Amino acid sequence: NEPDIWGGTHMDVHPVASGYDELANDFEHEAGLVKTWDPAAVRFGPVSCCWWFYWNVGPTGDDKASHAGVDFLPWWLNQVYWMDQIHGSRTLDVFDVHAYADANTSGLTQPQLQAQAVSVYRDYWDPTYVSTSTSINQPYATKMEPNWTIPFRIPRLKAMVNAIYPGTPLSFTEWSAAFAGESDF
Repeated sequence: NEPDIWGGTHMDVHPVASGYDELANDFEHEAGLVKTWDPAAVRFGPVSCCWWFYWNVGPTGDDKASHAGVDFLPWWLNQVYWMDQIHGSRTLDVFDVHAYADANTSGLTQPQLQAQAVSVYRDYWDPTYVSTSTSINQPYATKMEPNWTIPFRIPRLKAMVNAIYPGTPLSFTEWSAAFAGESDF
């Protein structure tokens, strides 16, 4: 789960940030083993934590330089696809990421926070929704992606999957906009 941030969440066993190669190689190895243990298992990957890490991973926070400047998710998906082609079997059953839509909530009242929490999900599907998120509105977060301030997550990621590894379903297994308060959700 969220191996892209293990260097911060599991420092006791993984003291440095995970890199592109490690994440692809570990997935390919473990996903192959899973089917030997349970032939009916459904394998999800890469189970990336959030927007920034869709595009950037690595020991220095940015492993792109040693991977032709390619954003992480398209690189990872392509790498897994090609490894599956080489080995002659599919390891990726569902392309999965976590999607924590967020927004600039500074100085908002509770009703404004609630309204923001409802509208922020437009970042999943609306091609006109310009995110106020500080994690999305960083020009260095995803320089290669067009309209980087407009997440358009579902269509953007579906297009990526269909272009790189056709026939792979897309999933969002964790999500929340509970910045208005957990009791509202």
